[in-house]
Amino acid sequence: MAVGFLNREGKQIPKSEWQELRADESYKQVRRYDNGAVNVDLEWVGRVADFGTVFPDFYKVFKLSVSNYTEDGKLVPDPVITDKFFHKEASAIAFYEVFLTKWTNSGIGDTGVFQEVDNTLTPPPPEDPNRPESAISGEGFDEVGAW
Repeated sequence: MAVGFLNREGKQIPKSEWQELRADESYKQVRRYDNGAVNVDLEWVGRVADFGTVFPDFYKVFKLSVSNYTEDGKLVPDPVITDKFFHKEASAIAFYEVFLTKWTNSGIGDTGVFQEVDNTLTPPPPEDPNRPESAISGEGFDEVGAW
């Protein structure tokens, strides 16, 4: 079997470039979700073991892994969807969003855009850069600021 290496866009790349990209977490991780009950990891694999011997639509370029937490807090592979592979990033993200919509509180928000809910891996929103430094925050003080 021939081994091939593809970037996230599906273009063939040399093994050396693939190794560099695999070392870059921000490139490798497509989506991650954890709410304490379920853990979903969508990552770019990029190494195709059966390159050139199957149709490109069957290349395993992206991998979605699902695990569930046990009562004692350990992660165990989901009995239905342990590892699922995709050849295109868009189809992998679409499946990720459908999965979260079905099994978590995530879904399409009021703006028509998918929103993850209760994801402990999502960083908190950034501070408002336009907020005055001398503003008092707290209940009843939201409209109070520096004059």
